[in-house]
Amino acid sequence: MDRRQYLSGLVAASGLAVTGVSTVSAQSDAIASWDDATDDANGPGNYTRPTGDSYSDATWDISSFSIHSADGEYQFKLTVDGTISNSFPLENGFSHQHIQVYLRDPSASGGASAAREGVNANLAANYQIRILVDGQNGVRVQDAEGSELATGTPSVEGDSTIVFSVSQDTIGDIEAMEIVPLMLGFDGFGPGQVRTVESEASQHKFGGAENENAPNVIDLIAPGGTNQSDALAYSSDSKASIPFLAVTDDSSSGDGSSDDGSSDDGSSDDGSSDDGSSDDGSSDDGSSDDGSSDDGSSDDGSSDDGSSDDESSDDSSDDGSSDNGGSGEDDSSDEEDSGLPGFGLGVGLVGAAGGALAARHRGESDSDEA
Repeated sequence: MDRRQYLSGLVAASGLAVTGVSTVSAQSDAIASWDDATDDANGPGNYTRPTGDSYSDATWDISSFSIHSADGEYQFKLTVDGTISNSFPLENGFSHQHIQVYLRDPSASGGASAAREGVNANLAANYQIRILVDGQNGVRVQDAEGSELATGTPSVEGDSTIVFSVSQDTIGDIEAMEIVPLMLGFDGFGPGQVRTVESEASQHKFGGAENENAPNVIDLIAPGGTNQSDALAYSSDSKASIPFLAVTDDSSSGDGSSDDGSSDDGSSDDGSSDDGSSDDGSSDDGSSDDGSSDDGSSDDGSSDDGSSDDESSDDSSDDGSSDNGGSGEDDSSDEEDSGLPGFGLGVGLVGAAGGALAARHRGESDSDEA
């Protein structure tokens, strides 16, 4: 039994809950995995869910996210803290979740920092690939300009995990990349088919926005040392700048619990700083997502391309935005092992117990001789 296996047993026996750490025994085939704090599906900290009855059982609270490799594909698993419902229903088995995963190659040039239409936020550095997953359109892989690279079909595993796969040839070497998974609400009539956040929650809208720069991100996994409120911080003058996770070095650290000391400003562990890759090249409003192939993916045939990130208004009224464009969450509790303090203590206890037994035996022998 090695140190980690032993310590995992100690944790299980004592009933301790370890967050930000993955368990290899549960996720031995994972390239990378992250645990996320639960009860934080509130954006920067103050968002509230839509008030409509259709959302009473919806969950956008990520509990884990993992990446696996099999048969020439990368498989992604996102697990939510709750049960995934399909109350509308939609073809792929879930109604409320709109997952977006952004991938950045630190060695590549080009890309964009503005997130796709409807997200209303920027990434801390240029990305080259984004993966969109929802219950109506399935899996869509796009480059930073919105050109379609691949499509696929997601599935729901168990009660709370959304699984989707992308060819490794389409993505490249993911272990050399940086990544950030975002959870948004799905709305077939919203900008970019994203359920928006308004100042006050209503039947089909989230509440809590302080100004027009409020991101429509309900939950995410932030790198170690960065909390969610900082990752989604915005102001009247600027949008949120969302940091990336290093796939290899940041694995197992989520929502501020860094296991390797990696900095949370988006800098990768090999020293390539996110802020070094120019965000200035692609402005929030300038990099328009109208080129993205989301057209035709609207529930009512309404095209996504017409609305830009910051200018796409949520003019779809609450009662006009159909529930079959709902919003939801995901989660994937695939985890990797991490060492815990106490191995030396365990060995010491075993040694002490052995010594006591030997002493007792000697005492009994002496007594017999006497």
